Amino acid sequence: MPTREDMDVQTKHSEPPELQHITTNIVPLSSILDKFAQFAYAELSHVLKMQPNDDDKKKKLLDLLVYLRTQFTRLYVLTNWSHASAHDFNKFIDLLAWLREQSSHFGNLIWSTKSLNQSLLSAKLPNPDLITAMEVLSNGRPTLPTHNFIETRISPQKVLQTLRDLNVVLSMKYALVDDLPEEFTDYDIKDGRIYVYTKDYQFQISALDESTPFFMIDFELSFGKFEKAKNLIRVCNEALRSFQFVNLKRILTNYTMAMKLYLIHQKLNELKTVKHTYSPEKFQITVHYWMNSFVFKYSRLEIGLNKNNEIIYRWFKQGQLAQTFEQVDHIDMFLRDIYHKHSTSILSQIEDLMVNKSLLQINELTGIFYFKNPTPALNMALKKLNVDDFKNINENLQAIRTDLKFTEISSVLSVTGWIPNDLIKLPQVELSKLYNGVRQEPHRLVRFYTRKEWAQNWFLIFVIDTKIRTFIGNIRSVLGQWTLNAPSEVCINSFDYKSSKDVINQVSKKIMTHLISQELTGTNYHVVSHDSIVVETESFVKIPNASKVVMLMFRIDPTNKNNIVVNLKGKLNKIITLDDFIVDSNGVFQIFETIDFKRANILTNIMSKLTKLAKVIELVDYLQKRDMELVSVQLDQVVFKYGDNVCTLKENFDLELPKENPHNICLSSIRRFLVTNGVDDVFKYLMKSNVLISKLNDMSNQAQVDNVSSWNVDKLRYEIISKNATYFSVLYYSNKFKPRHGFSMNIEIKNGALDSFVYLISIDKEDLDANLKRELTSQGNLFKNRASTIKYLVPLSDGIVCDDSGLNYVLDQLHSMVLDIYNVG
Repeated sequence: MPTREDMDVQTKHSEPPELQHITTNIVPLSSILDKFAQFAYAELSHVLKMQPNDDDKKKKLLDLLVYLRTQFTRLYVLTNWSHASAHDFNKFIDLLAWLREQSSHFGNLIWSTKSLNQSLLSAKLPNPDLITAMEVLSNGRPTLPTHNFIETRISPQKVLQTLRDLNVVLSMKYALVDDLPEEFTDYDIKDGRIYVYTKDYQFQISALDESTPFFMIDFELSFGKFEKAKNLIRVCNEALRSFQFVNLKRILTNYTMAMKLYLIHQKLNELKTVKHTYSPEKFQITVHYWMNSFVFKYSRLEIGLNKNNEIIYRWFKQGQLAQTFEQVDHIDMFLRDIYHKHSTSILSQIEDLMVNKSLLQINELTGIFYFKNPTPALNMALKKLNVDDFKNINENLQAIRTDLKFTEISSVLSVTGWIPNDLIKLPQVELSKLYNGVRQEPHRLVRFYTRKEWAQNWFLIFVIDTKIRTFIGNIRSVLGQWTLNAPSEVCINSFDYKSSKDVINQVSKKIMTHLISQELTGTNYHVVSHDSIVVETESFVKIPNASKVVMLMFRIDPTNKNNIVVNLKGKLNKIITLDDFIVDSNGVFQIFETIDFKRANILTNIMSKLTKLAKVIELVDYLQKRDMELVSVQLDQVVFKYGDNVCTLKENFDLELPKENPHNICLSSIRRFLVTNGVDDVFKYLMKSNVLISKLNDMSNQAQVDNVSSWNVDKLRYEIISKNATYFSVLYYSNKFKPRHGFSMNIEIKNGALDSFVYLISIDKEDLDANLKRELTSQGNLFKNRASTIKYLVPLSDGIVCDDSGLNYVLDQLHSMVLDIYNVG
């Protein structure tokens, strides 16, 4: 059998075992090269078989080639590296695996050793009692306790003498204590003990002789009965052993204060209205009251010690120290006093406790607000008061008053015809327009109301914060976004059933003011009051011979609330009389118009009437300056006389003539002349063309007689034709004329000297008779036989020019000659 030395020698000369080769999770390089070659071939085949789109195909092929080149480069580097270092690298992998295996074995060995150590604890032998063994060895027996079974005989005299001697020793010893606290100076020595009395406790100490330290015998509190602390006398004796009475005082005082706080803690446990936390190590009790009140939940009472180790009570209101108390007899009565003081303090900070005839109070036991004689609405509003910060109490109460007031207002609105709109959601940017863009914080409540008789999109806006403010505005939805236009505040002093009608009138007039102001854009106007506007006529409707301003007044129609009655009042400087328009003796005129409230244009009819009045005033002034007689004056027509004839000029300068007026022969031409030349030229024309028109009417009447006097088809017939207001023709026609249309004698009005008319008379015929042609010259009888009254008669190459004095003479002569020469039968 080989020895141990032989085995050691054999081990030294033997080779270490081969490391186990690791192949798990290792991929051969040849497999990688083979798979990547297959992948490259497959990708190239796929790209080359794509649809023939040259640009896309080339781009994808280029991207693939770049990618494959990068990957083959990496494989090339990896292959070169494997030739040089792959063998050593495999050994490193095998070595790392072997080291990890050895580390796991060592860990298992450590835990096994620890488990073995714990399992052998019960097999350990106890230590030998060497002290008892020494006593037995030296004395022959051990020293055992007697347990008071061996009585000692001491005489009473010995006991009394010992106590007297001990009293003397204690007196001298206690008197010689250097740092004796002042609280320990009230004492009594008897029965071999020192009885020390303080305000809160008393204790007994003694000593064996003059050389031994004091030790405590008994301790008792003066304010209650407690079980004696087990460690108190031991701790006190440790302080007395070194004559440290100051430490003794500190220990006893701390214990006494802890017991007092414990008594308070026990009494607080009996109270159901508070929750307290007792911390003996800190000598502190924290009493939380009004726990159910969210507003005053940080109110508390802290009971602790001051610098003199005396119990003090510190009262905190909402986290702020309010008051400190030093002497409290009954904690429950003291807490009730705190509740009362806190409640009184809270109510004193509220400006007004009355809300809608209900008095706000606070429950002293719970700290929760409540109302005396509440309504259901007030009870619902209490939640806000009992959860919000107390610094907002006055604002919240005002908000409650405002909400209650708005509730009353909304009930009035609902029964007086107001229509609420809950769909409008104005963004804050639009609401800021109510304050000219200044205010940006959100409002607590905004409500919108309208009326069915109002113009579209107009609303009464109630903004409810700590007070109610009312506005009017035009609200529209543009592409899903609400916009506010023309906002204006309305001051409503009261809103109840009695004043609802006045409020409707006030708000409606405010809207009317906005609507009318929009129509007056571009004019100079001034809003005098909620129902009247002063407008300058120069920028509105210019009225000749009138005051520079007019007054617009408006109101709701008392007979129909859907209508507006608009009254325009002005004054004429020159009084005129109109048949259908009242102007009083002072020149004051008024225009009344009843308009539907929903109508878009309120002033259209009034402006139309005012424009008519301005035109009539201008026309009347014009006619009066020309000494024309006014027959009738109305807004839409003026009837006047020129000469013996009557003419009617209607609205839009539409001219009408009665049947007996000779100018009817050319009425349509005069109307066209009026449009192109204006009123002034028409009036001049009417007055100065009377001679010609009268003559033409006579000829026309005679033609009606002559044309039917004979049924001969070849008879020369004629009629008067008005080609325009200044050009007339006497058309002659007969069947013997070729062509059949005949010929005409033309009369054309020309402007003569001194603003008068002259007339060019010519005959339009190619083969004009020689005698007739001669009559149109100075050689004819027409010129030679003229009367001396004819002032102006001038022959021309193609006709004759004459004035009013010779017009009848020339026309009669030429017409008679034409009839004589060309008439048959």
